[in-house]
Order: sequence, then structure tokens, then C-alpha cells
Amino acid sequence: MNKTVFAYNVAAKKYEKKFFHYEIYLRQITLFSDLFTAGQSILDLGCGPGLNAGIFSRKGLSVTGVDNSSEMINLARKNCPEGDFQLASATDFLPQNRYDGICLSFIIVHLETDKVVELLQRISGYIKPEGKLYVSFMSGKEPGYEKTSFSENEIYFNYFDKDFIIITLEENGFSLISSHTAPYEEPSGDSTEDHFLTFSCNIGSDPFPFLA
Repeated sequence: MNKTVFAYNVAAKKYEKKFFHYEIYLRQITLFSDLFTAGQSILDLGCGPGLNAGIFSRKGLSVTGVDNSSEMINLARKNCPEGDFQLASATDFLPQNRYDGICLSFIIVHLETDKVVELLQRISGYIKPEGKLYVSFMSGKEPGYEKTSFSENEIYFNYFDKDFIIITLEENGFSLISSHTAPYEEPSGDSTEDHFLTFSCNIGSDPFPFLA
């Protein structure tokens, strides 16, 4: 993870430039934001440079963003000055209250599978009953360290079968609302599939001790 954080600190502005107007991602986040009304709260875990947070904020939502890259947090505060941004990892962050919605936009792709399962299990303690969850990730390759079009330094990427993510969340009190898949190609010719899933929290699951 330290290697990945270092790479994102170095490449933060290149990442911001590449995805600032990336239509597919913006459209999916906008559709997710349409599920909420002004005044509701969103937790954006792995918020990156705050591009999604800006969409949420313009919708009138209260945004808390978390990322373990200090340079990404600096950009997020610039791109969404109304948001509350905290430097922390998604796996270590302990919220003090529940949220109406949670956004996991391409954050699980940087975690090993056991950490992803643990995080998805914990999410039910972060969200209000009937709250909405957004998860995006990739499939199509084996996990490992890679260079990308926005980073000369290697970043760890994990890839997931869509059904695995759906089943894991269903086992933890969520129901699938929508699913969208789109191809993603790097200039190198590498091709994977991006998945965008939206869930609703079915039950008021018992909170974790720090939320009791």
C-alpha cells in the first residue's frame, strides 16, 4: 500500500487531468447522486482528487471524503471546498455516525481480496437503513503492480468477478439496484471491464461498537 500511495502522491495531478471529464465515470456518479435529496450525507471512501465529491456537493449533499494520499486530499479540498476531507485509509477509517450513502469508486481495486471482504462487511455499520451504496471496480486481469497512463510508478491493482462482489454484499444486508459494465482501454492496448454497481441497504444492521 505504501508503494501505491507514493505513486498516487506523485501522479495526483495527472490522475485529476485524465479523469476530470471522463464521461463514463461522471455519468455513473451523477446517476448515483440522483438517488439522494439535498441535505443528505455521503461518505466518499477513496475520494481521490474530489471529482465525485464535487458532483455530490453540487447536488446539495454533505460530503465526507477519505483518502490515504495527501496530494489527493489537497486536490479534493480545492475541487470541493464545501467537503470535509480526511487523510486516512479506507480500511482504518472509523466514522462517528452513519451516512445516507457511501461511495466506493475504484477503491477496492487497490486492496487485497481479504481486505475487500472485510471492508464490505464493515460497510453495513457505516450506512443508514435504506441507504445507498456505490461500488466500482475492474475485471479481466490478474492482480499485481502495474504502470498506467497517468503513473510511471507502479500501482497495485486487484480485479474482481462481478458476482463475487454482489454475493458478498448481499450476504451483508444489501440488495442490488443497478449494474452497468463498460470497456476500459489503456493506450498500451491493455483492455479490462469497468463495473458500476449500486445497492440499497436492506436492514438496520447492528452498528459496530464505535457507532453504538
